[in-house]
Amino acid sequence: MPSQTFFQCIRNTSMLFLYLLLASRFVFSQEPIDSWKSSFDQRTRCIDFASFEIRFPFTASGASPTLKAEVPSLDDLEIALQAWGANKAIENMAMVVLMENDALRLQQLNALYGLYKADVQNHFLASTLPRSFVWLPALLNQFNHAHSDASQKSGLWSNQVENAIDRGLNVNANLDERYIPDKSTEAAVATLVKLQRRFPDSPHRVLVAYVKGMAFATRWTGKPGYDAALDEWLALYKVISRMMVNVELEDRSLDWIQLMGEWKPVPCDGNVRRSDLCRQLSMTEAELQQLIPWWKGSSIGCEELNSRNVRLPLRVAGTSPVTQPTPEVAKTEAVLQTIAEEEAYSEGIKCLLHEVKEGDTLWNISKRYPGTTPEWIAEINEIKDYIRIGQVLCIPRIP
Repeated sequence: MPSQTFFQCIRNTSMLFLYLLLASRFVFSQEPIDSWKSSFDQRTRCIDFASFEIRFPFTASGASPTLKAEVPSLDDLEIALQAWGANKAIENMAMVVLMENDALRLQQLNALYGLYKADVQNHFLASTLPRSFVWLPALLNQFNHAHSDASQKSGLWSNQVENAIDRGLNVNANLDERYIPDKSTEAAVATLVKLQRRFPDSPHRVLVAYVKGMAFATRWTGKPGYDAALDEWLALYKVISRMMVNVELEDRSLDWIQLMGEWKPVPCDGNVRRSDLCRQLSMTEAELQQLIPWWKGSSIGCEELNSRNVRLPLRVAGTSPVTQPTPEVAKTEAVLQTIAEEEAYSEGIKCLLHEVKEGDTLWNISKRYPGTTPEWIAEINEIKDYIRIGQVLCIPRIP
């Protein structure tokens, strides 16, 4: 059977379950996939997505995902990447990362794509690029418009400074338009089209040139075996690009529109300083950077904020100045508050106390306490947006 029909031949839930069962028998330690997994899990804990997950929880169904009866044909990039499916151990590892825990990461990845889908499709439909290039941000930075790395690549498409400026984006001490998804995508598509003219018959070389540079792509053999880390990265790309179109996944774009419609404008009168805004809204600098990443200066005018329709999750959209307690005091107050809530529920609900650790989400907490659901935990603890490390939750004690 030709390798390109591998995913196309998986047509029903039982076959997919069997495949995953076999895949789970392997033990892997390859760095790129492990690194992507860790970075992706960190992405899902960012304030924007954490707010989404509270509003639209990913519930555990206990069933394997369903694959489409009619799957799209491979585009030119996917055909070029088929050689990186020969190592079934690596391909299996990539599959397991996406599909474990009832395909939680695949569902989360699909939800993140929903946040940027309109901007991405708007620019790609007007280009001649193979459609599977749209998954490049998933591999580069786990679909994070606030991404920035040590090499000064930033934004949803990890745009280089010089390429962004060449494409007309503003990049200065106060404003960096690489962090605006529409602008980032526009610049990335222009760069990819330029690389496509350089490598007209090698879409996989276009992909590698965007990630590792023109010089590397020119001397690269274009075949597995030249660079082990790159081989594994391309194998992961191949799996993600197929699974995102082969599996029946709900379009989450409207969910994001609904959620952001519930968010509130930034409280602003004249000008606002970063430090004052963080203090006023009890928000960390990291949270501010995630929500308004294009703002780079120490202060900004309200007119600029309003022109970009900046809105914040409900937790940080208040208007009253807040004095932040020390972490120790905050933790003590949280425990006392939880105990008070437990006493209030003493007639009906008994609580187990759970302190939120790094990596916790309402979904995986509920999995540890059979009989509970993310929605139930959120309701009992009056969680309106997302949970914090160190927060103490009341978990319903099931008789």
